Amino acid sequence: MKHFFTLLLAIMLATCFISNAIAQDDTKKRGYEEYGIVAEQGGILIGQGSLIVEPALQYTHIESQRLDITGFTILPSLVVGLLQVQKVQRDILTPSMTFKYGILDPLEFDLKVPYSFRKDSYNIGSGEDTVNKDVSDSGIGDIEGTLLWQLASEKGARPDIIANLRVKSDTGKDPFEVATETIQGIPVPEDELPNGSGFWAVEPSFTFVKTTDPAVLFMNLGYFWHIKRDIDNVGDVDPSDSFNFSVGSSIALNDQFIISTAYEQKWFTEASINGVNQADTDVNIGSISFGGSYVLNDRSSFNISVSIGMTPDSPDTQLNLRYSVRVF
Repeated sequence: MKHFFTLLLAIMLATCFISNAIAQDDTKKRGYEEYGIVAEQGGILIGQGSLIVEPALQYTHIESQRLDITGFTILPSLVVGLLQVQKVQRDILTPSMTFKYGILDPLEFDLKVPYSFRKDSYNIGSGEDTVNKDVSDSGIGDIEGTLLWQLASEKGARPDIIANLRVKSDTGKDPFEVATETIQGIPVPEDELPNGSGFWAVEPSFTFVKTTDPAVLFMNLGYFWHIKRDIDNVGDVDPSDSFNFSVGSSIALNDQFIISTAYEQKWFTEASINGVNQADTDVNIGSISFGGSYVLNDRSSFNISVSIGMTPDSPDTQLNLRYSVRVF
């Protein structure tokens, strides 16, 4: 843990130095650094030959009645299982490094490497029989790679149209590798927590971007597909997939400061084990985000956004900090 934060800090300081050292000589087109949430949704490509490095930090908090009974999670912040009267509180801190490279002007490749620090607090039972247990763990999460291809450029009423293909690996600790113990008939982790979903996944999506000075409008439509797998002592597990929709805008208040807002909705299908659908796994996640981006110079920007859950299954709050540096 200590070594990871040291490495993250060293990379951030190095990228800051590189950015400030060459900013005055920059003649490249600006754009990506200026649009916060729109850029996060794959709506802005960085251009051929460009490399952007993004150290980021995400904090997620969730309180739920939903306990991990079926043995797997759809998302690190969302546990799938049967509804229980016991309370679960989860806090996840996720530093990450993202590398964006422009292969061609209309083609970009992104690589994201996350690392998570997670704490789960369980409150089981009632009255004098209540049992409280805290479990903490950390480790590398599921590494992701994304290809972005601009199919059409904005012209008249037509927006920019960008096709995205994201692939999520299973490099994080598998939920099925985590040992559990039973407390008052409820299985809970002993001393480890998963920091990955345990499944490969693919998400094709399309992003539409329209400028109307001083605002940029965007919409994203996608489908997140988990690849099922056979798990010893469990069977053939097919996690929930989801239909994803988001819409939002960024407005430039001046040459350096941009505010953004977005709404995101995810509809999950039912998960299944050995072909049998699992109850209460077709959840609905909706959240609204507010953010701001400050352009430090021609090569770097700082972005912050806060997401608030709008449905019972959504994370309560999520804070994102992101520092973007155009290396070349």
